[in-house]
Amino acid sequence: MKEESTIDYLPVEEKECNEDELRMLAGSADWKNRHFVATHKEAPPDVLLKLADDEVELVRRFVAANQNTPPKALSKLACDKEPFIRSLVAGHKNTPSDALSELAKDQNQDVKIEVGRNRNTPPEILAALANDRSGHIGLAVAGNPNTPTDVLAGLARESNAWINEAAVNNLVRRLKKLEGR
Repeated sequence: MKEESTIDYLPVEEKECNEDELRMLAGSADWKNRHFVATHKEAPPDVLLKLADDEVELVRRFVAANQNTPPKALSKLACDKEPFIRSLVAGHKNTPSDALSELAKDQNQDVKIEVGRNRNTPPEILAALANDRSGHIGLAVAGNPNTPTDVLAGLARESNAWINEAAVNNLVRRLKKLEGR
């Protein structure tokens, strides 16, 4: 690996990096190197936490999408000014419930949809989202396996056929699971 002062953009073909090399690249002045680290499946969580504060939106976007991103970094990114980044955080499996709770109140509909889809969203947040009058948010909540049964029963009576069908299908899946089918 080259010294920091002579690092050029790392070609896509050069995927094999050890942890020390990833750490060095994360500190590079060249955003393309930081982007590479943000997308790397072996990026250390503490490095991703540092990159969550990157000035370049594309770097932060890929930190939010990286499956190794730790909850603390996702909590930081939940407050990002870019709605797309917040929506990635809202759908991430590692996002803590307090961040999901805040994201459920976001002004951006896409962010709320991702909170409604996230299988780790607590039932009480899903219940609150079910009251949102947006059909897309209701559809996301109706399809979530963690949505409380009473909330699904209410969504099954919705006039929106897609929400109705998703809620009924979710209830049927639960019933079949209970019956052992």
